[in-house]
Amino acid sequence: MSVSRAVSGFHRRLVAFARLPRFERLLLVPAWLLLGAARGAVRLVGFRHLAPWVGQQVAVPPALPRLDERAQRRALQISRTLRLAARHTPWESNCLAQALAARCLLGLFRVAHLLCLGVARSADGSALQAHAWVSAGSQHVTGGHGTDRFTRVGCFLPRTRQAR
Repeated sequence: MSVSRAVSGFHRRLVAFARLPRFERLLLVPAWLLLGAARGAVRLVGFRHLAPWVGQQVAVPPALPRLDERAQRRALQISRTLRLAARHTPWESNCLAQALAARCLLGLFRVAHLLCLGVARSADGSALQAHAWVSAGSQHVTGGHGTDRFTRVGCFLPRTRQAR
């Protein structure tokens, strides 16, 4: 790769970064770090030990409250930022890492959300596939593609202050 091509690629990325909305620019590095922390926590500790932190497990997921315009916009910004950060991690930022990072950020900004885990048979029927996704209001923040083919095996609501 020539130096001019490398500089051109860096310049393009810098311009794309500068064009991001301010909130997303400010959230990009923390989102990237959260993806790494979530990936590391799942690999080192395991989800079973993280589950109490994720929230209160519910058998039947409740209907999430409608989000006001500000919360809806915030959820969309978090979604876009996490997708962008996940594309630029040197590790695999799978659906579970993205869901845990989304749970963190949505909780930080007090946006009502639901983290779900599901399983489905692979196309040839020989194996199970797992998937995690986060919903806020009527929109999927992470993992929204094809969630209808997964059977929910667990859903987590953030713990409220009264429940603690």
